[in-house]
Amino acid sequence: YNPSTGRYMVTWIDNSYDLDHQYSRPDRGIVERKIMYRRNGGEWIFAVPDNLQPGSYEIYYYVRDPEGVWSDPFIMNLNLEPVPPIQFDAKLRTLDPVFDLSDIPASEYLEVFDAWTRFPYDCHLEMALYSGSVMKTELKKVYLNPSTGTKNGNDIYWNNIEYRIPATLQDGSYTFRITAVGDYGKSAHKEFPVIVSTPVDLRGYINGKESNAQIQAGSTNRFTFKTSRYVEEVRLNFKGQVYSSISGEILLVNNSGNEKTWEIELHTVNVDYLVIAVKAYDFTIMSILDMNWRGYYFDLNNPINGDGNKYGYPPKSNTEIKTDRMPINTSSNPIPYSKDGVNILRSVKAGCKVKGYIRADGNPDLVSFVARYMVNGIEHTSGIPTGFAGDNKYEFEWIIPQETDQDSLVSFDLVMRKGERWYYSDKWNDTWAYGNENREVFHVKGNVMDDIMFIQSN
Repeated sequence: YNPSTGRYMVTWIDNSYDLDHQYSRPDRGIVERKIMYRRNGGEWIFAVPDNLQPGSYEIYYYVRDPEGVWSDPFIMNLNLEPVPPIQFDAKLRTLDPVFDLSDIPASEYLEVFDAWTRFPYDCHLEMALYSGSVMKTELKKVYLNPSTGTKNGNDIYWNNIEYRIPATLQDGSYTFRITAVGDYGKSAHKEFPVIVSTPVDLRGYINGKESNAQIQAGSTNRFTFKTSRYVEEVRLNFKGQVYSSISGEILLVNNSGNEKTWEIELHTVNVDYLVIAVKAYDFTIMSILDMNWRGYYFDLNNPINGDGNKYGYPPKSNTEIKTDRMPINTSSNPIPYSKDGVNILRSVKAGCKVKGYIRADGNPDLVSFVARYMVNGIEHTSGIPTGFAGDNKYEFEWIIPQETDQDSLVSFDLVMRKGERWYYSDKWNDTWAYGNENREVFHVKGNVMDDIMFIQSN
């Protein structure tokens, strides 16, 4: 494409041949050719397409063999836009060949290579890691200059580009998307699957011993921790006191090769040694506040004092729902209850309130969830705070949005914070039902508004 003339420069490559003569004759059995084309339904032009204006083209091509037989036409429909699209290609690999795209730790580097664009106007590259449509890492932009690439006509041959995976990115499957962004709203992109898996390799020592270690009461004791080189922070919970490398109490004494060594010396008395890792588990739904679930939580056949409307019904036992029974409530993993001897499967309706809890070790300062649900086929999110309920238990209440799509699934992600450190779903140590890799909690079907009866008065 020549931007000064606004025309496309076309190269015609002819690979035609006749099966009877393709190897026996220099012309491969094609002795005559006819080419005709027209633009936007106008007059036919009998020539090879060469310098073309933008528009819609029909192209007909015929060939004749030595026996005088003409072929059926080869027909091509070609649409040339006023501004051409960006042509783009690129490849991705890990900068360190020890790793690959299916297993790379956070803080390591990805490398874009063999990147090429063809576009007659200005363009640049943008890249980041995504989870679905959500950008999870900082967007890196690369503009053309002598250090980033070489321009030859409309072509740019980009130099290799390094992209560092943030050290704080949680383990998981991502998509690395690199986009060529040009003038006039033109763009093209390439995507590559990337799995981030960061080893911790924590080992602890007391006075140099990893096992059968003893605390020397009334003296100074040395606590040593060895981790992979990817660990950014170490914390020690000792007799109710938290010591941290961020605060400078735990020192990084060696950082060489693939290992880091951390140390702290404490004057101790007769105490037990304990390192508590931040983790969450025992996620439980305690109640689903929906009239259709009353028979699951209460014995409706035995009203209190014979009058359930006045005194209520006795609660059933063992009604808490754990992760191995989620998502609630699907036909493949149902939680039915019996009414008149018949097992009934109740749906979880949009608009109903649910209550639950999770347990978290390590004394986090914040425990919360992010619910993911669908509205008109588009994913939405809702933050769900928890309240500390004593010991290591954190309770929550949440109303499933009424606009949630029917026959859709609601998933939960975990978000915790301790000090300045954030933790995510990789610290969620529950066992989910087979195939439930996305932590789907509810299967939504129906709406609480369906239970409301409207009576018009005269």
